Amino acid sequence: MAPAEHFILAARVDDVRSQGRLLIQADGHAVVLFADGDHIYAVDNRCPHMGFPLNQGSLKDGILTCHWHHARFDLATGGTFDPWADNVRVFPVQVRDGEVWIDLSPREDVRAHQRERLQEGLEREIPLVIAKAVVTLLSAGDDPSESFRIGLEFGSQYGPAAGGAGFTIHTCMMNIMPVLDAEDRPRALYHGLSAIARDAAGAPARFVLRPLPISRPAFPSLKRWFRQFVEVRDAEGAERCITTAVRTGADDQQMAEMLFTAATDHRYLSIGHIVDFTNKAFEALDIAGWQHAEAVLSSLARAYAEADRSEESNAWRHPIDLVEILESAFGDLPSAIESGRGQRGQWAGRSSLVTSVLGEDPQAIADVLLEALRQGCDPVDLAGAVTYAAALRIARFPTSNEFTDWDTALHTFTYANAVQQALRRTPSAEVVRGVFDAAMSVYLDRFLNVPPARVPEPNGAEDPEAVLTKLPEIFDRQQQVNEAATLVAQYLANGDANRLLAALGKALLREDRNFHTIQAVEAAFCQFEDLRGSPEGTHVLVAAGRYLAAHAPTMRAQGQTYQFATRLNRGERLYEETERVLATILFMDIVGSTERAAALGDRRWRDLLASYQNLVKQEVTRHRGRNINFAGDGWLATFDGTVRAIRCAQAVIEAARRIGLTLRAGIHTGEIEIAGDGVAGMAVHVGARVASSAQPGDVLVTGTVRDMVSGSGIRLEDRGTHTLKGVPGEWQLFAVTR
Repeated sequence: MAPAEHFILAARVDDVRSQGRLLIQADGHAVVLFADGDHIYAVDNRCPHMGFPLNQGSLKDGILTCHWHHARFDLATGGTFDPWADNVRVFPVQVRDGEVWIDLSPREDVRAHQRERLQEGLEREIPLVIAKAVVTLLSAGDDPSESFRIGLEFGSQYGPAAGGAGFTIHTCMMNIMPVLDAEDRPRALYHGLSAIARDAAGAPARFVLRPLPISRPAFPSLKRWFRQFVEVRDAEGAERCITTAVRTGADDQQMAEMLFTAATDHRYLSIGHIVDFTNKAFEALDIAGWQHAEAVLSSLARAYAEADRSEESNAWRHPIDLVEILESAFGDLPSAIESGRGQRGQWAGRSSLVTSVLGEDPQAIADVLLEALRQGCDPVDLAGAVTYAAALRIARFPTSNEFTDWDTALHTFTYANAVQQALRRTPSAEVVRGVFDAAMSVYLDRFLNVPPARVPEPNGAEDPEAVLTKLPEIFDRQQQVNEAATLVAQYLANGDANRLLAALGKALLREDRNFHTIQAVEAAFCQFEDLRGSPEGTHVLVAAGRYLAAHAPTMRAQGQTYQFATRLNRGERLYEETERVLATILFMDIVGSTERAAALGDRRWRDLLASYQNLVKQEVTRHRGRNINFAGDGWLATFDGTVRAIRCAQAVIEAARRIGLTLRAGIHTGEIEIAGDGVAGMAVHVGARVASSAQPGDVLVTGTVRDMVSGSGIRLEDRGTHTLKGVPGEWQLFAVTR
């Protein structure tokens, strides 16, 4: 049925034609009327891209151009020539006796249109389009699983699909959504969909191989063939087994048996990613429906065939041949499981088993796992105990380790968690091999707990509300690992665990996406559900808090894009809230801060940072600058004088040297946007990149700054041309000489 027409009087024709355009308010709408040739058009005055008033735009040859980001629209239909902008709404117009009448009745299905926009955002990898579609859909009451399904279908067609990080992130975000505050759920969906788009960007379409041309091959044969093809790294043969099995009626339990068995035929495939990717593929199908199984599961075949096999690595073979120990244990697995079947529910050796898994003897670890099974330990519970041991490796991870070693501990934890979820789907002896692999990886990670960091014990002394207030502040500063762990433990002594999960989820979502951090938090949340109310549950969330703190803060650029979308959805005028001014931007940071912090210890490092920040504030104030932001060991300030910025940088570097710190600085002059207490714009980005190019003790400036200090007596040394990450072109940089 066509929508009813409800025309209202908008203006007189003569008024529109005399001015060329006329802005009116009608039933709460800001509408701009354009006279173009013999016609009059009515257009929503709000640019669909970022809300700029279109009555300030240009009209030429029937094309309306917004004057903010130059989005272009066909005036007659509202259609855009720029996919990132969306179509602008146009209203039917009638001219009656010298008067302009317009119809403001809704003309489209908002949800259907936003789903189309979401698809376009995925296809072209436009984060703002994705964010706006998600925010609009969920605020309109759309089920998040529908947007998730759109992302899953798109992700299955391009790039690595279920064999890539984007697909796993997408599923992780849906998994944590129930524990998030309502305001954070669209952001989680935005992150997942944007990760899918990133993986697919520039990738060719993926064509699923057709099934075998036989009506109903026996599933055991397909399972056996699949394992053989994976063994010889034949991705296409493996894929065809998957598609044939699904097409001929294999259910989710059978497919889990087929895939997880092959995933545990070899040791710790691709440092655990294969089992984790497979687990996330099944969890995605739980959400979106089994009808997507053929496309999703078949996309794993190449990852299986190309996976690294740990039995081929030195660490698993020397100085102790862990593979030999495992192969011997696997021979006893079926009988051990069968022996314990009649005693299920009676096993009480979890604590001692965890201690053994964290020990120094891999043969003893294999023996204690087999004995637990003989005594009635359910394989799922066995996997849970090993996963807890892996979580303790993160909870006890000292910051004296190399930063990249966080990921070593993380891989073991997420692998063990994925094995446990796999066993819930298919509790076969073959998949139990993954528990033994996880335990050996925990053993190999033992060096990461030398010396072990202290796991904080809650004493209930702090008010839970005060802890929740402190938590995001901790994540605003770099490497507050032990502080974050203490807050998590203190909160769980008296606080509502659900609120802590929501707070950790919020902290995760405001950072730029990091695949491993997302994996760590999601796996910890999953394990916590089994361990609520126990000290082990506290330890798992302590591990999550420590890992998150180690990887925060990021630049949070993705969060800025999401904030634009939410503000636009609320009808805010982004273009009115920022002031553009010419300013000199000064970035400084401490050279070698991580190593220095490790050498000094947490307390002395905090004291040194406090002294550093105080002297910075004093010098910036003395040189009439404006302190904008401290982020751990770095800071940003702005000045209305370029020479003062340079003198301030020199003074801070000298003062810091006296307290034992070496700094570097970058300075650029350009237009910035002032919004509240913050600043933004390309000039800020350039300043940050110049600082990262500076040598210890250097004050490095751009050619713009050089031109502005000419004649001031400041001496500069040419440091050549540089490419600044994320900034177009090449930049001539100069060092200030003393």
